[in-house]
Amino acid sequence: MVKFRNTEKNTTNDKAGSDPRNSHGIQGKGNALRDAVALGLAIALVPMILAGAYLYLVRAPAQQDALLEQMANSYAQQQAGRVSDALATLRDRVHSAVRSPLALEAIAGQNPADMRLAEQTMLDFFPEAVSLRLLPLSEMGTADLDGGFQGLRNHIEVDLVRRVSNGEPSAPEAYQFEGEWLASLAQVATHPQLPSRRAVVMVTVGAERLESLLRLPGEMPGQFTLEQRVYSERGARDVPVISRGSGAGDLTARADVQDSSWRILFKPSATLQESVGEYLSPDYDVLAILLLCSIAGFALTLQRSGSALRRELTHIVDGAEHRTGLDVRIPQLVPIAQDLRKATLRRSRLGNTSNIVPAGEGSGGNGSGMPMS
Repeated sequence: MVKFRNTEKNTTNDKAGSDPRNSHGIQGKGNALRDAVALGLAIALVPMILAGAYLYLVRAPAQQDALLEQMANSYAQQQAGRVSDALATLRDRVHSAVRSPLALEAIAGQNPADMRLAEQTMLDFFPEAVSLRLLPLSEMGTADLDGGFQGLRNHIEVDLVRRVSNGEPSAPEAYQFEGEWLASLAQVATHPQLPSRRAVVMVTVGAERLESLLRLPGEMPGQFTLEQRVYSERGARDVPVISRGSGAGDLTARADVQDSSWRILFKPSATLQESVGEYLSPDYDVLAILLLCSIAGFALTLQRSGSALRRELTHIVDGAEHRTGLDVRIPQLVPIAQDLRKATLRRSRLGNTSNIVPAGEGSGGNGSGMPMS
């Protein structure tokens, strides 16, 4: 007769299994899941670090230089516009002054004494001028500049009078006289009723007036320079006339003054260059947000991955002894689940076989199955 015998578990083995020091050669070493997530985080951080270095070392300085250049060009164009407007206003004022009765009478009579009187009267309308000349033109349209050039200072003024009398544009001319910079503007005045009666009106301003054209209210943002192009036998060259303010660095913006051979140069000050960075807003904040989100995302991934792995292993162990279908949501654990189920079923079959014992072996050992007398 065959009977089943329930064997008790070895208490020694239970004690050994409960002892953490006895792990049957199995122990945890490292954390592969954490290392994988850390590697992914490092791979994600490398582009962000490179992007931050690019923003700090390349893009931000380029943006600062571009903004500074834009501001310098704006200042130069603004001042060139102011000088151009001042010249246009001066031309309009000269045109209005020569229409006064005294000036028209002097132009009509061509009398030198009347010309001098008209000069003194017209000069009252130009407080910023250092001199004003009214030079009659002949019927041929030329000025009589013999005999000391009619009180003109130098050949530059003489050439200016001749050019405007020949119908050339009345561009201003800057020059040095007795160690001081002056600028003269000449234009032709024609009597409205006597077209043949004409004169050249030349107004000359000093360095103080030129410098006032370069002033800005408040602190100067840099150095403004009025420059004039001069032509000679050796070619054209640019001559600085007057400057105001102070600049730093190599950046210089230029803007032409309309209807003249002048232009404005602007060199930003050190203070302006330092303040340019305050107007920029690099993408550091966006990069920092992305960095924090990446770190938080990888930390959450590590936490949820560990929990999911523990749940899935528990699910695999619980379903190892059943022959029903087992759904594993982590594909990499499918081979482990299959091997564990095979081992569990094999151990179950071996255990059932060892528990089936002949009846005679359990009664005393005489082979008859009956108790001995």
